Amino acid sequence: MELHCLSSEDNTAMLAICGQINQTFVHPERTTEFEELVGPEVWRSTTLIDLSDATFVDSCGIGWLISIHRRFQREGGRLVLHSLSPVVHRILTMIKLDNVVSIVHSEDDARRIAQEVQHG
Repeated sequence: MELHCLSSEDNTAMLAICGQINQTFVHPERTTEFEELVGPEVWRSTTLIDLSDATFVDSCGIGWLISIHRRFQREGGRLVLHSLSPVVHRILTMIKLDNVVSIVHSEDDARRIAQEVQHG
């Protein structure tokens, strides 16, 4: 799994995850990567994560997504997943993760959520 920062401005960070979100790559220390890419304020921002290049997610990856979602909530930010690859979409909707984490169809939908958050 690779985590990339695409942009960070106006209290909105846009990240992308490529590859497999699985036990090989996710662990508690992995959350520091968010801070390294965006800064310590990332947890108080609206963070949009593009999953179009994510090829697979296992139970450890799902746990990691829930964990970072909870941290965003705890610290006043918001996590939005968007543009899920077909495999990842099937897995996350099958387990109903969309009832816990904001998951939207496209980057445009994710940007709309970020604008709504900013304009309260």
